[in-house]
Amino acid sequence: MTAHIASCRNAEGFTLLEIVIAMAIFAVGVLATATMQISAVKGNARGRDYSEATTIAMERVEQLLTRSWTHPDIQDANGNGVAGLDNGMEPVPQAPDFSEVMGRYQVFWNVADNQFAPETKTLALYVQWREQGENRTVRMRNIIPWVH
Repeated sequence: MTAHIASCRNAEGFTLLEIVIAMAIFAVGVLATATMQISAVKGNARGRDYSEATTIAMERVEQLLTRSWTHPDIQDANGNGVAGLDNGMEPVPQAPDFSEVMGRYQVFWNVADNQFAPETKTLALYVQWREQGENRTVRMRNIIPWVH
């Protein structure tokens, strides 16, 4: 019987303390991975929103560039000229010439005549949406020349 007790004491295995420590280390690793996954999902959603907004902006700019020089959509509708374009500080212009809603996105654009050169129109287009309580904006600016 003494030989049996001695062999039990020499038996290799894990103590309860070692198992608890190993489980704690594993739990910390799982939590870190979960936090990283949540950040990745949020980053992907933000990237998708910016991609959608950029696509909307590009499509609207392309539509406006195909309009005739006298089309109402590319006129300085409120007559504020260069003042209607953003100053780089405002999220969107104070008084846009045009606006429309496309799903969860608000599209604004302003037109200024002869800002950079005679017989040109400057088009400033903005796509704005709300994300986590904040306004997000994609801006595009194009110069439309008058073709004789």
